Amino acid sequence: MTAFCCPVCGNELFKTPGGSACRNGHSFDAARSGYFNLLLSSSAHAHGDDKAMLRSRRAFLEKGYYRPLLEALCRILEEKLPQESALLDAGCGEGYYTAGIASYLKEKGKAVNVLGIDIAKAAVDMTAKRMPQGKFAVASVYKIPLADNACDAVLSVFSPNAAAEYRRVLKPGGVLLRVYPLKNHLYSLKKAVYETPTRNEEKGEIGAGFSEESVWEIKNKIFLSSAEEIGNLFAMTPYFHKTSEKDREKLLALSALETEAEFGVSLCRKV
Repeated sequence: MTAFCCPVCGNELFKTPGGSACRNGHSFDAARSGYFNLLLSSSAHAHGDDKAMLRSRRAFLEKGYYRPLLEALCRILEEKLPQESALLDAGCGEGYYTAGIASYLKEKGKAVNVLGIDIAKAAVDMTAKRMPQGKFAVASVYKIPLADNACDAVLSVFSPNAAAEYRRVLKPGGVLLRVYPLKNHLYSLKKAVYETPTRNEEKGEIGAGFSEESVWEIKNKIFLSSAEEIGNLFAMTPYFHKTSEKDREKLLALSALETEAEFGVSLCRKV
C-alpha cells in the first residue's frame, strides 16, 4: 500500500509493478525516483515551476541564505509534532525545506513519516531523488491525494493557502505551519529592477476551521557577492517571467547586491 489515495475516487492506492492502482481500477505511473504522478488531466495545464527555476532555487538555497527560516521551522515542528507523526509538505518544491526538516527531526529522535506534493513534476522528481525515504506525488494542494485526518502537520512554504484541503487532511488538533513573505521581502532586489517597485501584500485570511496560535517574523539581510548568485535568486522568484528583458539586464549587470530576506511564519491549529 502507498501513503496516498486515488485522486479520482479517494480509495487507497496499492503499489503495482508499474506504479499504483486502487480497487476501482484507476492506475497511476511511478517514476524511477519513486514518486507517483497523481495530477488529474484537468489540472495538468498548471505545471508549476520549470526546471530552470528549480535549478536556480536549489543553487541559491544550498548557499544557506534562507537557513534562518529552515532552522526556525525545524524548532517549531520539533516542539509541536508528537513522537510518531506524519508531516505533509504541501508544495515541496525541490526539497530544501523538506529534506532539512526531515534530517533535523530524525536527529532529534522523532519518527516522522514525511510526505510531499507539488504540482511541478520536475520539483517532485528532485525531491524524491534527494529523499528516497520520503513519499512524494505530483498533485495539487487543492486536491491532496490523502485520506481525511491523515497528517499531524502540514507545511506550506510560499504555497497557495488551500485552507479547506489542509484542514481535511489534518488530524483533529493538527497544525498548519504557513510561511509567507513580509512586505519588505526582497524589496532591494525589486528596486534594482523596477522603476516603481511594490511592497508584498499581507498574508491574507487564515481560513475557516483554524485558530492562529503563534506568529513569528524572521528578518535578515543577505549579501550576494556575484552576478551568478543574484541571477539565481531572481530566477527562482515569480518576478522573473513577468519582467522585461531590459529590466532583467539591469539586475544581471550587478556584481553584488544586499537585499532583505523577511518571512512571516504562522502556526494555526485545526479546530
